[in-house]
Amino acid sequence: MNNVMEKLAFLKGVVEGVDLENDRKDTKVIKNMVSLLEELSNAVTDLEANYSNLQRQVLEIEEDLGDLQDTVYCDECDDDCCCDECEYDDDEDPYYEVTCPVCGEVICLDEDDLGEGEIECPKCGEKLEFDLDA
Repeated sequence: MNNVMEKLAFLKGVVEGVDLENDRKDTKVIKNMVSLLEELSNAVTDLEANYSNLQRQVLEIEEDLGDLQDTVYCDECDDDCCCDECEYDDDEDPYYEVTCPVCGEVICLDEDDLGEGEIECPKCGEKLEFDLDA
């Protein structure tokens, strides 16, 4: 944009340097056109600044969305995973997510696993007990 502002400054200098008679109609037209060009240049400069800010914000939102997607959807699905990306069939037995109270590991279990009454956390080894009668 500096190029446009430089050209405008040059044009203003030329108009001021030319000996124009102030009472002539064509002088008034030229001065009004230069004034209009100055307003347009300032408006474009403001728009470019706003565009740069919006572009930066969109990139930040895009990064945040990527982080959120990584959190919500598994990156590496395995047989014990119950996320949306897995080939989970609604006709199969449902899976349940259990969070280990010690390490925070999320463990996906089916009804058979819960029916055993207890499991060991695969991450920290904490014994997790389930009382299905409660």
